Amino acid sequence: MFAALCFNFDNTLCDLWRSERQVLSQCELGNIAPASLAKQLVTYKSRGLVYQQSAHEYISDAFKHCLPIADHRTLTEQYLAAFGQTCVLQPYCEAVLAQLAQHVPLYLISNGLANYQRQRINNSGIAQYFEEVVVSGDVGVAKPQRRIFDLALTPNNLPRQHVLHIGSSLGCDYLVAKQAGVQFCYVNQLGYRHLAEVDYEVRALSELSALADYLAEVNSGLSAG
Repeated sequence: MFAALCFNFDNTLCDLWRSERQVLSQCELGNIAPASLAKQLVTYKSRGLVYQQSAHEYISDAFKHCLPIADHRTLTEQYLAAFGQTCVLQPYCEAVLAQLAQHVPLYLISNGLANYQRQRINNSGIAQYFEEVVVSGDVGVAKPQRRIFDLALTPNNLPRQHVLHIGSSLGCDYLVAKQAGVQFCYVNQLGYRHLAEVDYEVRALSELSALADYLAEVNSGLSAG
């Protein structure tokens, strides 16, 4: 039985590449295809968020890396104007969260830019399912540092061995789960081969409906007992 479920946001609940592409389609890119640049930005961001930077500094650095000749200041302003308002959710995301939230507390622990990441989460429509949302840019610590988990779990007296973290990154979510002493479910949407000793693995969020069914059955048994 799980006392709580923790979720990662980007690339787990949110389709980051499609979200980036949608944001970039609102920017003046000239002959550059939004889809191509979106892939570059996703790769850049996967290296880790420098949360000490301001949003403008971080995004400007990203554009300097991906588009050395571009007007970085204008692009950064256009990008950030759209970024906080844009989030494309993964298929079945909201339905699965609604199912799970009926049976166990849900928490969201996300690396992301201060203010903007929380805007994206709120605008996605799924914030209502979480007991608490912790964003690295707001608290000054990021995954895979375990302290970001402590901020959510310790005040709520959640027993670590009965907490399951659900994420899409072995280099971030898996590591922080192990360091924080919680179980880990790998959302391996692309079917990557790996050697990590994960506790659970799914290929799509829709598979978590089985977990909701299990929790419902356990809760029913406890009530009957």
